[in-house]
Amino acid sequence: MPYTQETVHEIVVKQRQFFRTGVTLDVNWRMEQLRKLKQAVLDREAQLEAALYEDLGKSPTEAYLCDLGPVIVEVTEIRRG
Repeated sequence: MPYTQETVHEIVVKQRQFFRTGVTLDVNWRMEQLRKLKQAVLDREAQLEAALYEDLGKSPTEAYLCDLGPVIVEVTEIRRG
């Protein structure tokens, strides 16, 4: 999907409408979203590393230590607490 000004505007409008429903206030919902985020990062680690290399010249090690690993660790810690 190409991201034009119009498509970005539509996405923002839909996200605001969803936020106003109050669904995001529930702690269990938020915890589930964090679980999904962690799984998405783990499932796409190679693609994320490749993108970080292509865009910023980061090695896989640097990408993991600076970008991917911290997300994984922080989500794990938040969900434990």
